Amino acid sequence: MPHIGRYATFLAFVAIASCHRATVVPVPSVSADATTLKALLDSTAQAWNRGDLPGYLSVYVDSAMEVLPSGLEHGRSAIETTMKTGYWKTGRPLQAVHYENVEVRPLGRRYALMTGRFVLTGGGRPNTTGVFTTLWLRTEAGWKMFYDHSG
Repeated sequence: MPHIGRYATFLAFVAIASCHRATVVPVPSVSADATTLKALLDSTAQAWNRGDLPGYLSVYVDSAMEVLPSGLEHGRSAIETTMKTGYWKTGRPLQAVHYENVEVRPLGRRYALMTGRFVLTGGGRPNTTGVFTTLWLRTEAGWKMFYDHSG
């Protein structure tokens, strides 16, 4: 008889479950994330080209890490200092920037790897180009960059 009790419990569970409506929470698609991340990257170039350093830095988390030839820098304020003593030493960018060959690779639901090429032009200087790798984190405020290796 004990198995009859289990069978009745099972039937009750099935009856209750069949009456319950499951809530489906949509998960953003990989292509939507890639589109969003590329738009964020483009927003950094737009801010850079209009001389808006805070706008350029707005995609970085406060604790972001930057890889430089001299080693690692930690924090958005350190990245800002790097910009002000290098590409922005006159208070504005020395050249315009744009990005090419940008690829986004999801690393789970909360992280993404972005690679591509940056191109610096104008300002009476030779064009400069290099590759970059950035890592992004999905936060409550949206996607933010926490790692930047450009060279």
